[in-house]
Amino acid sequence: MPAIPNTINGVNVVFAPNVNNDVTTKMVAALRTVINPGIAPGHVLHTIYISSARRMQPAASNHPYGRAVDVSRINGIRIDAGFTDDPSVRAIVKAIQTAFETAPNRRENYGPAFLKKSGALLTTTNPAAYERLAPMHQNHIHMSVDV
Repeated sequence: MPAIPNTINGVNVVFAPNVNNDVTTKMVAALRTVINPGIAPGHVLHTIYISSARRMQPAASNHPYGRAVDVSRINGIRIDAGFTDDPSVRAIVKAIQTAFETAPNRRENYGPAFLKKSGALLTTTNPAAYERLAPMHQNHIHMSVDV
């Protein structure tokens, strides 16, 4: 599996300690589609912080297979506080999530802006899943790709 690079389209990528950044080629391609400095007009994306990529738990997740990445900071600001209080973080998070909908092989797109699976809003297609997943995805953007 390829490693997520330390720079994507000129944006610095910082990894949490012990993050295994070996992911599928499809995941790297999807990141290259959405991570760029001008993703949100009027705001500049300098750095993303990947808090999780390939990990062993939980088994029902795409993480163990290298098909998912969690981004928890934008330009050094935690997404949970930044999405609420920082217009730049909010704009960049919304732009990343919106752009991910056009990424090749996109599957799960969960974050504070919205929760979509294979392009469908969970609020309408699976309200029970939305109620369970929404609180867990207020502090990061979870992006995954198909097999």
